[in-house]
Amino acid sequence: MRDHYVWLVWSSGFLLPWLALYWGVPARRRIMLRASLLTMPFGLTEPLFVPAYWSPPSLFELAQRTGFDIESLIFSFAIGGVGLVLYDVLTRRVTMRLPAEEHDHRRHRLHRIALVVPVLVFLPLFFLRWNPIYAAIVAMGTGSLAAIACRPDLRARSWVGAALFVAFYTVLLLGLETTVPGYIGRVWNLSALSGLLVAGLPVEELLFAAAFGAYWSAVYEHLTWSTSTKVSSLPPIEAGSTASSRLDAAMKHCIEVVGIWRWASNDEGGAPDVVMACCGDVPTLETLAAVSIMREHLPDLNIRVVNTIDLMRLQPPSEHPHGVTDVVDRLPQTGEKGIALKRELKDKLTEHRRYIEQYGQDMPEIRDWRWGAQRAASGATR
Repeated sequence: MRDHYVWLVWSSGFLLPWLALYWGVPARRRIMLRASLLTMPFGLTEPLFVPAYWSPPSLFELAQRTGFDIESLIFSFAIGGVGLVLYDVLTRRVTMRLPAEEHDHRRHRLHRIALVVPVLVFLPLFFLRWNPIYAAIVAMGTGSLAAIACRPDLRARSWVGAALFVAFYTVLLLGLETTVPGYIGRVWNLSALSGLLVAGLPVEELLFAAAFGAYWSAVYEHLTWSTSTKVSSLPPIEAGSTASSRLDAAMKHCIEVVGIWRWASNDEGGAPDVVMACCGDVPTLETLAAVSIMREHLPDLNIRVVNTIDLMRLQPPSEHPHGVTDVVDRLPQTGEKGIALKRELKDKLTEHRRYIEQYGQDMPEIRDWRWGAQRAASGATR
């Protein structure tokens, strides 16, 4: 009976880092929960591994009587969320959508098949005369390679994700063996395995962790057509700024509604080469990620970041009650270009209003506008 609750305690122990990440990284909560709910049913595959791989004493002796156990559901739930976000949290990365044109690349023809490769590989391998844990390791390892073939940008994420999860998994297993000496020898079917131990841990457990980490750390981005990028090169709001000064700056920005984020810009008050404008939490985060990439690869590019907390403020009061009288006047240092832009916008609005009064519909350049049409037209004239 001394081992009866060990598996319950340690499967629940995997929930502690899950909870720490969930509460400590609010931006990842939804993704973590979805990933965990997706991996939780894999705990129902436990009969495939009991007793061939191991035979853990379980709550209500379910594993011994049925092959199923509650602890495996808890374990699968915990590692699903942790395995997915560990890489992003430790490398300080944010997730962004891939451009739509990336979907049409020829290497994505087998996109859906690549996602289910682990299942397609595991099923035939399971019936070979070897321990089922090896089939699981090969299946997830192959799934990782398939994901990399489809999405080469996920290579580093898969490899680093594997290393991080192995480290995480090893710490917990060493904690298990330290607190309950001999548990691994009593529960794992070591005679049916390779017999290789690393720090007293079956090498199969470490291989499982590596394969799972490699596949699962990248599966979300592969499934959702997204990618992660590091947002660490952005400077603070002001060098040496205090929490109070940052709060004052935030309040000032909220009062002014729209303004330049100088801490994210590098045009130093001059004429920018690029103006990045954003509104809303996700678009703003993606804009900052894009700025980070441009500043890393194009350090000589002068970038100005403009943010507004209310998109409706960009309209005149006649169009929306939140509108400001003149948006351009609220963006400092636009100079002569700002004056010219104001004149051009006013003339175009007047022309548009007269056209509507005369013909009862929008001008053709507005009515017939299509995304990408200008780029295509300009490319055709070159």
